[in-house]
Amino acid sequence: MKTNFKYLLFFLLFHLACQSVSGQDVTRIHGTVTDFEGNPVWNATVRVKDKNFNNLYECFTDSLGNYALTVLKRPYYCIYSIRLDDYGKTRLEYWMWNIPALDELVVNPKYERMELYGLNAFEPQVEPQNTYMIYFRPMSLSRSDEFQAGRSKAVAESQANQKGDIIDIGPESISKEELVITVNGVESQVVSINKVLEYARGAYMYGYIVQVIKPENDSGGYDGYDRISIVLHSKQTNEIGMSECFVKRTDDNEVNIPASGRELISRMNNRYHEKFFRSLSFSQEVINYKEQKVSSTEIMHEAYLSPGRLILKFRDWGSGDGLIFSNDSLYTIEKGRVIKEESRIHDLLLLCFDVYNIAPGITTGKLETQNYNLDLITEDHWLGERAWRVGDINGNCFWIKSESLLLLKVQMKNSDKARSVCFTNYQVINNVPIATQIEFYDAAGNLEMVEKYYDIKPFVKLGDSIFNPGNFILSQW
Repeated sequence: MKTNFKYLLFFLLFHLACQSVSGQDVTRIHGTVTDFEGNPVWNATVRVKDKNFNNLYECFTDSLGNYALTVLKRPYYCIYSIRLDDYGKTRLEYWMWNIPALDELVVNPKYERMELYGLNAFEPQVEPQNTYMIYFRPMSLSRSDEFQAGRSKAVAESQANQKGDIIDIGPESISKEELVITVNGVESQVVSINKVLEYARGAYMYGYIVQVIKPENDSGGYDGYDRISIVLHSKQTNEIGMSECFVKRTDDNEVNIPASGRELISRMNNRYHEKFFRSLSFSQEVINYKEQKVSSTEIMHEAYLSPGRLILKFRDWGSGDGLIFSNDSLYTIEKGRVIKEESRIHDLLLLCFDVYNIAPGITTGKLETQNYNLDLITEDHWLGERAWRVGDINGNCFWIKSESLLLLKVQMKNSDKARSVCFTNYQVINNVPIATQIEFYDAAGNLEMVEKYYDIKPFVKLGDSIFNPGNFILSQW
């Protein structure tokens, strides 16, 4: 009876603790743990720690390397990951530092035999403030084994590990070619590398300070923070490691909220006008879902020409089936023949592409005809990004990243149907950020479809004839 009571008390307290957390403002940290070849790591530990290295949250990866943690919304000191059986034997750890877990955060750890510890970054106090100084301490498993073997021998002869010892377990040197450093997913140019001594716990170790130039165009940071990722592949040891950190953007002054959606559209146009693609071709994998399971997949080929023209060919080039958007009309084509023609303004095409290429007044005029209330604008967040939401939350509205002025989400609610469309996985192509994955959700928030874009080619030559429905079968690019 005593034992049963203890178990009952434990589960009661656990339940109350869960209720306490769930009743507070929480978010998710989730992702996939892999090696550097993309193979998932099963049963890897993922821990969130405080400044005293106490474990605050912990979980383990599944057979696909996936994990998820529900945490209170607040900053955290660090995250680390490794399969504990690997540590110090075949692998060293992955670390992420200075985590602003203010909204949903995706963290995909990779670890191998090189550990990059204590990653941090700051801006030098010079003008212009377009660089980061990045510090990290690399530790090689093979160099550590060599050091420990030599140290053991020395200890047998005399008293080593005295104050002032140098624990030399990193690469002897690092070159620019061995480093890949990204800021918000965009590779940065390395301009200097300096080896330094770091003092800690009565001994010295070697670290590196690397200066990089910030990318001119990226997809924006995470809630006012830049996310810095570093991968080191040492030529000396042929070992590879990865670490990440967040750093508060010093240019993150309170940006004045636009007076209306019209002003926001003007800002978007000013940011990328004459920089954005006026023509683009790409292919996409379409993944359809039913009851949260994949029901079918297909391939499509598409081409865009500004303004407002888009052609989609289903399956293979010669199928004769597809869609054409042109002159605010939608043509549905089967076996090379138009079976349906209807008036249609393509909201997503307008907000993702055309907004940067056409006059703001044209964009706003079309949005108003689609029942977007441009007088309503408010500050908001979406998937960790600070955003401005334009429109009625109970009707048609859209979210724009407040810093990069890129499209995050569109919500469309008509009398007969409702859905949300999310634009994710922005990648920089020819110095222009573009979403490479679009997710479609029904009114209940269930995933219906995912479009993954590949073979993206900007500035392709596209003639007007491609978008003539009568030429559909012959149209290629």
